[in-house]
Amino acid sequence: MDVYQVLSYRIPKLIQDNPEHSSKPIYVLTTVNYHVNDQLEQRLQQANNDYHGERLVLIPYNLGNSHSTGIFIKFKADDHIERAEFINPVNESSYIPDELQQYFNEIFPGVHLQLRTCEHIGDRNLSAVLTIKNLLAIVEESEFTTYESSSTNNVQTQPIDWQHKDPNIDTSLFSEGNHSKFSDSVQKSK
Repeated sequence: MDVYQVLSYRIPKLIQDNPEHSSKPIYVLTTVNYHVNDQLEQRLQQANNDYHGERLVLIPYNLGNSHSTGIFIKFKADDHIERAEFINPVNESSYIPDELQQYFNEIFPGVHLQLRTCEHIGDRNLSAVLTIKNLLAIVEESEFTTYESSSTNNVQTQPIDWQHKDPNIDTSLFSEGNHSKFSDSVQKSK
């Protein structure tokens, strides 16, 4: 499954379905392949230099051996980073790769890339599905989901429960008919 292609399709649909909340541009950059020299640095430079103002940037990151991960960066109007998170949905991988942290620190000095707590699975072969799901959830949480607190008039974000928000998310991501295999693996890894 190509994380970049699925996100490139789903993000415009998410914006179209939520026009009243869409205020920031959302960019999906081409997938970084861990074993291709300078690709990670190029994507981070692209996120930093090619776009300006408030924006969300998603960078799919393939660590090899079917291990898909992702990077989420939220920029403020002054081009400074408000939030940067690494999504790694494989159970035994609760770390940020050294090379990623090193390049991130070089391009965005003073900003620490955070490891996001997200839904996990034990099977690397299914990590692309959860990377997509987790990146879409963080975009929706960051950009589209708001509620008014009863005690104040401040608008705050609220986490997404994907099973209630979009009950067809799994079926819309599976074009090869492995829905039950994914669902079974998620249940086993919980």
